[in-house]
Amino acid sequence: MSSGIGVLIAITKSLGMKMDDKALSNGYVKIYRKIIQSEVFQDSALFHLAMYCILRANHKANRVLFNLREVKLERGEFITGLRQISKETGIPLRKIRTRLDFLERVGFLTRKPTRRFSIIKVCNYKFYQNSEGRRRHTKRHSDDTVTTTDKNEKNEKKSLLSQR
Repeated sequence: MSSGIGVLIAITKSLGMKMDDKALSNGYVKIYRKIIQSEVFQDSALFHLAMYCILRANHKANRVLFNLREVKLERGEFITGLRQISKETGIPLRKIRTRLDFLERVGFLTRKPTRRFSIIKVCNYKFYQNSEGRRRHTKRHSDDTVTTTDKNEKNEKKSLLSQR
C-alpha cells in the first residue's frame, strides 16, 4: 500500500468513515491544487457542488437503466435531479439552482433537463481526469529514442544522489 493511500485511510478513519483497499478500488478522482486560486474555492457550497459533480460523473461511457428506460451516458456525465443533489450534499435547493447556473455559465458543466431527471456533463472531464495514474514526462536522447520517466522516480533518484 502506498503512503498516500495509508494517509487517506487514516483521515477517513478519523472522520468515522470506513475505508480500506476494497473501498479504494471503486476509484478516485484527481483534484489539482490550482483550484485553490479559483472562484469556485471561495464559495464553500459552490466548491462542494463542483466536487460532487466530479465525483458522480461516470469515468467511462455506459448505459444505465433509469425509471425503466435505458439511458446512454458518456464519460463525465451522470443522471440526477435537484432534490437528489440536495439530499446527498445537504445544500438547500435554492443554492443548488444558483450554483448550477453559475457552473454552467462559466463552462464547468452543461445540463440536459428532461421531465423526470437531468443529465449533467462535467465539461473537460476527460482532460482533468485522464486515465494515467501519474504525470509522466518524455525525454529525447541524442540517438533520438524516446523514454518516459515518472516524475516521482526522478525525485527519488535526486534524493538518493544527494544522500551520497
